[in-house]
Amino acid sequence: MRNRSRRQPRRSAIRCAGAAGVLFLSACGGGSDGSAAKGATTTIAAPTTTTTLVDLATLVAPPPPGFSRIVDAPPGPFTLENYATDYSLDPVADRALLTSAGFVRGYQQAYVDGARSPTVLAVFIFEFRDPPSATTRGQLLKAGPDDKPFAVPAIRDAAGVSSFVPVGKGRERAHAIAFVRGTRVVVVAAQHTNLQASTSAVIAFAKTEAALVP
Repeated sequence: MRNRSRRQPRRSAIRCAGAAGVLFLSACGGGSDGSAAKGATTTIAAPTTTTTLVDLATLVAPPPPGFSRIVDAPPGPFTLENYATDYSLDPVADRALLTSAGFVRGYQQAYVDGARSPTVLAVFIFEFRDPPSATTRGQLLKAGPDDKPFAVPAIRDAAGVSSFVPVGKGRERAHAIAFVRGTRVVVVAAQHTNLQASTSAVIAFAKTEAALVP
């Protein structure tokens, strides 16, 4: 992970979710343009709703005060293959998870603040063919053996985990929250260079995001 100045955000990795291993959201924008990833193709059944990718974009919360979009990480849709190839460190397990759960499509967005010790926030919206189970939510949220769960009573059907992200020879603090709404699982994550960062930023942003997702 490269250092960044206030004018040029570093290419950051957010540990936002995981299944059978560690999963990172690459804030450098890999695959976020919705282009098909190389590799095997996967046939996905049509959703039971009429939601479009444009609709998913409107469900993403705007940046909180002091945050802005990451220039080299444009928002955009992701397919099952995009997700497995660009965001997962265990593509086989995550491909199997999303396939079995009836994944249809997704959308992601990342923001960064201008502090000397920066924070990156990200939103992943996963849409499934049918309402996903709490187990699917938990598997998307799980990142590794060092995860420490925390309660999110302010958000219905939500769960949170705190962990540390290895960055170069060091590490960064990460917090993530996932909740279910209809046929969607929403994952909101925060990554901090400050190892003592609390869950307040991710909870506040997740509350804003939850209010937008029916």
